[in-house]
Amino acid sequence: MATTVTQLIQVLRGELVAADEVDLTTDQLRNALKRGLALMNRDFEVAYLMEADQETVTPELTDLDLELLLLAATPTCCRIEIAKAARRPSFKAGAIEIDTTRAAGAWRELLSHAQSEYQRLVEMGESDRQAALQSLLFERGSVITSDAAST
Repeated sequence: MATTVTQLIQVLRGELVAADEVDLTTDQLRNALKRGLALMNRDFEVAYLMEADQETVTPELTDLDLELLLLAATPTCCRIEIAKAARRPSFKAGAIEIDTTRAAGAWRELLSHAQSEYQRLVEMGESDRQAALQSLLFERGSVITSDAAST
């Protein structure tokens, strides 16, 4: 059974910092996942496909490849949130001050971290990459319940 895009969108939304405050649309998250799959296919010589109906990814993602996909999709989400934060005005009214530059800075930091971590994984050999991803899975458990082999 193929992984559904709806599942992936829920997981990606949950992975983002302050997910309850992230107002990315389903289409934006779907596009981030598409870009992530394209990067993975290119960089790791895998062949995942988001079906034309946009509701499934085939073949079934392994837990390790799910982690790679989340990491590959995160920069697109960060760029969208940085652009949104840049359009929000900062203001001060008496003792109350709202500074939106901090939000943009936090998203820039996450963007930088996600890009460098992804690049580090691209440069690793397959066994080292699997070990690094296995440690991520061990730390927080599997995100989507799957019987897919993690080899």
